[in-house]
Amino acid sequence: HFKRGMESLLGERYDVAEAEFKGAVAIDPLYDAAFYGLGQVYMATKRYDDALKAYLASREAFKSATAAEALTGTESDRRIRDQIQTLKDNERNMMRLAGQGPGAQQTIDQIREQIQQLESRKSRRAGATPPPVPAGISMAIGSAYFRLNDLANAEKEYKAAVEVNPGFGEAHSNLAVVYLVTGRATEADAEVKAAEKAGFRVNPKLKTDIAAATRK
Repeated sequence: HFKRGMESLLGERYDVAEAEFKGAVAIDPLYDAAFYGLGQVYMATKRYDDALKAYLASREAFKSATAAEALTGTESDRRIRDQIQTLKDNERNMMRLAGQGPGAQQTIDQIREQIQQLESRKSRRAGATPPPVPAGISMAIGSAYFRLNDLANAEKEYKAAVEVNPGFGEAHSNLAVVYLVTGRATEADAEVKAAEKAGFRVNPKLKTDIAAATRK
C-alpha cells in the first residue's frame, strides 16, 4: 500500500494515493511515513484541515514507533526496511525528473532526509533514547498551520524544524515569511540570510518586501 501510495503521489494520482496510504495505516497504525504521505495528498488537494490532522498523526505515530523501537530494538525493523526501500525506489524515479524544475529536486531532498532519518532509527540499539521528531514532519505541520492562518503555531513548528536541522533552508525561508507578516522585519531578514547560507534559493519578492519593511 505504501509503495503504491508513493508512486501515485509522485504521479499526481491523488485519489489513488489517498486510498493506498489509508490502507497502509489501517494495517499499521504506527506507519508514520504513510500518515505523512496522506498529509501530502491533502496539501496538494488544498484540504488543509485534513492535512494538519494527517501530519499530526504522523508525528504521534513516529513518537510511538520510536518509543517501541527503543524498548525492543527489532520490533519495527521490517517497517523501517520497507520504508527505506520504497523511498529509495522513488528517489531513483525522481532523479529522472530532476531536470524538470525545482519542484522535483525539492522532492528528492525530502526523500533523502526521510531515508537518512530512517537509517539512523534502524541503527539504534535497544534502550537508546528515541530521536527527536524529524525536521520534515515539523516543517509539514507548520505549513499546514500557515495555510490555515494559524501563524503562532506555524512559527512554533518552523522553529522546531530548524532546531533539529539548522541547515533546513526552506524552513528558515518560511519562518522569514511568518516574521514579515507579523511585523518583525529584522528577524525575517536574519532568517533569509540563514536560508541562503544553507543554499536555499529565497523568493526575490520576499527579499524585496523585507527590505521595504526594514526601511519603514
